[in-house]
Amino acid sequence: MSMSKSSPSKVLKFRNLLWKLHYKLEKIGQLTSFEKLTDDPRYRAIVLSSALKSADNTDLTTIAEKIIEQEKILDIHYILNEDDTHHDISNTIATQEKDNTWLKTTLLTLLFLFIAISVYSCNPSTSSVINKVTPEKKPLSTEIKVTQQTLVSDNNIVSNKSETSVIAENTPKLNEKTTRLLASVKADKVEKTGVLETQKEAPPSPPTHTIMRLHGSNTIGEKLAPALIKAYLASIGATNIKTVTTAELERSISAHLPKQGWINIELHAHGSTTAFKDLDQGLTDMGMASRKIKDKEVILLKDRYGDLTRPASEHIIGLDGIAIIVNKANPIDHLNTEQLAQLFSGKVTNWSEIGGDNIPVTVYSREANSGTWDTFKNLVLKKYQKKLSPVASRFESSSKLSDKVSEEIGAIGFIGLPYVRHSKLLAVADNNNTQSIIPTLFTVGTEDYPLARRLFFYTPALQTPFIRDFVEFSQSPVGQNIVKCVFLRNMNTQSYPS
Repeated sequence: MSMSKSSPSKVLKFRNLLWKLHYKLEKIGQLTSFEKLTDDPRYRAIVLSSALKSADNTDLTTIAEKIIEQEKILDIHYILNEDDTHHDISNTIATQEKDNTWLKTTLLTLLFLFIAISVYSCNPSTSSVINKVTPEKKPLSTEIKVTQQTLVSDNNIVSNKSETSVIAENTPKLNEKTTRLLASVKADKVEKTGVLETQKEAPPSPPTHTIMRLHGSNTIGEKLAPALIKAYLASIGATNIKTVTTAELERSISAHLPKQGWINIELHAHGSTTAFKDLDQGLTDMGMASRKIKDKEVILLKDRYGDLTRPASEHIIGLDGIAIIVNKANPIDHLNTEQLAQLFSGKVTNWSEIGGDNIPVTVYSREANSGTWDTFKNLVLKKYQKKLSPVASRFESSSKLSDKVSEEIGAIGFIGLPYVRHSKLLAVADNNNTQSIIPTLFTVGTEDYPLARRLFFYTPALQTPFIRDFVEFSQSPVGQNIVKCVFLRNMNTQSYPS
C-alpha cells in the first residue's frame, strides 16, 4: 500500500512524527532534510537507524520506534541492506553536504557579507555619541532627541534615513568605551550558555545598591532591555558587567562604576500589566509596556506619579510587529485577520477548513498580563467580536511559546518579532480585500503591517538621574542602533514564507 493511498489521518500522524524527529535532531546539532525524510525511504531508514543507536537520548529512540511502527502500518517500511548498515546519520549528512558544496559556499559567502555589512552599520555609529560621555558627566546631552519617525521593534529598529546617514558620515574611529559597549551587547551568548563574561578591571564583589528597577513587558524585557542596559552601563564607564538569572523571567544586572562602586539593576519581565501593578505597589521605578497605558491605570497612578501619558513620562522606544507563527511543516503561508479570529477563538478547529491539510488546530497564546496579548485581542479578536478559545494554552514567555509551536504540526501562536525562532512566520492581511504583508523592518516601520504596535517605557514625573539618562540613551541614535543590531542578529534565525 502506497502512502498516497493511505488514510489522511495516518499520513498526517506519520509526517508529524517525522517533523518531531527532524526537530529533535536539529536541536542537538544533527541537521537532516525534512523533505528527504518524507520522500526517500532509504535516507529515512539510515536516519532512523542512527537515532535508534542514541542510547543516551530516549526521546530520539522513542520517536524513531513510533515512526517505524507507523511505517509498517502504511506498508512503507524500508529494510537496510548490508551496504546501508555501514552508513549512519553523519555519513548521510556528509554526503548530502558534499553534493551541495557549491550552494553552501555561495550561501555562506552571502551570509558573511551580510554580517559584515550589519556589523559595520551597527558598530561605528556608536562612538560618535560615546566619545562625549565621561563618568563625571551625564551619559547623553539633553539635546539628543528622537522623533516618532525612529521606529523600533523588540529587537528591531527602523531609523530615519537622513539621521542614519549623518551618523555614519561623522563617525570617528572606535575608542575604548565603544569597545566596552560592543562587548556588553553579547547578551544572547551569556544568557543562553549561563556563562558570565567579566572584565578584570575590578575585583569580584557583590553589588551594594540598586540604581534602577524595570518591570513589565516580556516582549521588551526578555531580550531588548538587557542589551540596552548593558550598553548603557558600558557607556558611562561601568566594568565587570554581569547578568544573573534570579528567577524565571527575572534577572539582576550588576556592574562596577568608578564613583558609585558596585551597583545593581533589577529586571522583571512578567508582562505589560505587571508594569503598572508594580508601579502602584512601589515595586518598580519604571514600567516596560508593549501596549499603551489604559485609562484606568492612568487614574490609578496619577496621584502618586502624575499623568503617565505626558511626554515626560510616556516614552515611545519604537514599533514592533506581532508575529503570527505556525509549525514549519504547515503549508499555510498567509492568513487574514478574520481567519486569525476564527482560529484563535476555536471556531475553526481544523486547518482543512481554511484550505490547509487535515490537521487539528492547536492554539497557543500569551497570558493575560501580556501587552502582546492585549494588543492581539484588540486588533484581531475584538474586531470580529470573538473571545480566545477556552482550550488555548497560555504562556508567560514568548520564547517558550515559540518553541512549543515549532514542536506541534497543527500549532498556531503569536509573539513579538524577535521570538520567531524555529517556527514559520506568516504574512497577514487586514481583510479579504487587502494584500497579505510579511512583518519586516520596513513594513513594521511604515505601519503597513496590520499587527504593528508601539513599545513604551513609562517613568514617574520625578525621575532619578539614572532613569532619565537610561531613557535618553535608549532613544538616542546610539541606543536605537544597538536595538537594530540585536534585531538583525535575531532575524538570521527567523523563517519567512517563500
